[in-house]
Amino acid sequence: MRRTVVLFVGAFAAGLLVVVAAMAGERFVGDSPSADDGPTGFTEFRDEEAGFAISYPEGWQRVPTGDPQVRLLVTRDRLSSILVRVAELDVEVTAEDLPAIRSFTDGIVQQGQDVEVRADPTQVRISGLPGISYLYTFQDSATDQEGVHLHYFLFDDATMYTMVMQALPTEAFAELAPTFDAVADSFEVPAPS
Repeated sequence: MRRTVVLFVGAFAAGLLVVVAAMAGERFVGDSPSADDGPTGFTEFRDEEAGFAISYPEGWQRVPTGDPQVRLLVTRDRLSSILVRVAELDVEVTAEDLPAIRSFTDGIVQQGQDVEVRADPTQVRISGLPGISYLYTFQDSATDQEGVHLHYFLFDDATMYTMVMQALPTEAFAELAPTFDAVADSFEVPAPS
């Protein structure tokens, strides 16, 4: 299913941004050029332990993290990035549970600095997994710029996969939206062998 994110950007000098979401050099172990059926110009990352595969644009650099839940972090320019986090929950979550889990995912999103949700969170299904997607702006404390996150929470029983796709500054989102769609579309659980 194609998720398309459409931006209507007006009067940045005045600080106005209306975002409408419509449903909407180094190689590491686990990275390989994408298979023939993967996105062209992408590198595939497989995490057998966490049980997923995802593709990201060639030329984006892997960044090691000290967080064992962060299974993948890649960046284009140390500003725009794609992150995949895997966490085990105390409860199993199904599609029927998504309305109840919303307060939990809302709380995670609101932990950011100066977060402003720009569209109603949307229920999604990616690789057969039920989930919720958010589109919001935030204030980056390191650069003092406003950025955009396209944030997915996907549930496989008690496992929560989180994908956060960041465009910084906000203006970069219009260019990156198709790339972010392709990355989300490439996510697979379980990871194909």
